[in-house]
Amino acid sequence: YGEEARRLITDLRSRPEFSALFRADENRILAGVERFDGFYLTDAGQPGKALRSYGRAFSLHPTTATRDWKHILLVFLSLLGLEKARLWYDRLRTRRLHLK
Repeated sequence: YGEEARRLITDLRSRPEFSALFRADENRILAGVERFDGFYLTDAGQPGKALRSYGRAFSLHPTTATRDWKHILLVFLSLLGLEKARLWYDRLRTRRLHLK
């Protein structure tokens, strides 16, 4: 999904009606795209690519990137070979969804 989000942002950036928005918050917007990409790459089981996306998000706007701290932690655990942490996290997330 990251590539599609990047294409969308490129298109929006080229439109005059969005130029002021991009000038004001370009790093935060681009960090959001990288965060979005990192989130879905984590879910897709691609921790190396996810870590790179989160790293780009952090370099652009640290506050935006760290909002996904749980996913970033999962990326590190996956890279260390602790995939079972992912299963535990998914069960916890599912349980919380059912309680709401």
